[in-house]
Amino acid sequence: EEKAYNVTKKSKADVKKNLFGNNDNFISICSGEIKNRKGQDLIIKNLKAICNLIPNFKLILLGRKNQAFFNKLNKIILNSELKEKVEYIHHQPNAIEYIYAADVLLQPSRSEALPRTILEAMALKTPIIASDVDGIPELVEDGISAILFSLSNLDKMIQGTQKIFSDNKYKQKLTENASQRYWKYFSREHHIQKYANFLKQIQISNA
Repeated sequence: EEKAYNVTKKSKADVKKNLFGNNDNFISICSGEIKNRKGQDLIIKNLKAICNLIPNFKLILLGRKNQAFFNKLNKIILNSELKEKVEYIHHQPNAIEYIYAADVLLQPSRSEALPRTILEAMALKTPIIASDVDGIPELVEDGISAILFSLSNLDKMIQGTQKIFSDNKYKQKLTENASQRYWKYFSREHHIQKYANFLKQIQISNA
């Protein structure tokens, strides 16, 4: 939360310019280790459909590499005409700045527990498009604080990305709701209070 506070002292536009330079790209970030479980290949395989809707789309893959999976992704990209639309960035100590600067967080994971990346995006007011697997729907609600899609319905991921790109009012609604949800249910203060209440219940039951 301290990192998020310090990052948000600057405007998103200024941080985006500092990280990505003077360009008008619509930056989508997928943060986390590059491996099958994180589903980066699902974006790559649908990259052409996304770029047909958003010509200035740019995908940033940020994280450590599973080399075998990375090689597989690279082969797909190098054999397409869209290789300039994807950039790999190794894990950075200031990864939270990249999430803040991005126009959207795209998280098509095949499985997750409670992804910190989504919590960070909630606190940073970066719009979230994510798969509806495992613990993700516990963090954000489809159509209210994020766009969630089934792995069997990747068209919703594509259309959701275009919706964030084209509808600023809708984007602001999602990010505002996500931020409020973070501070209400997932903040450090909230967790400290939950632990305190839990310990009190133990003390009472053992009295």
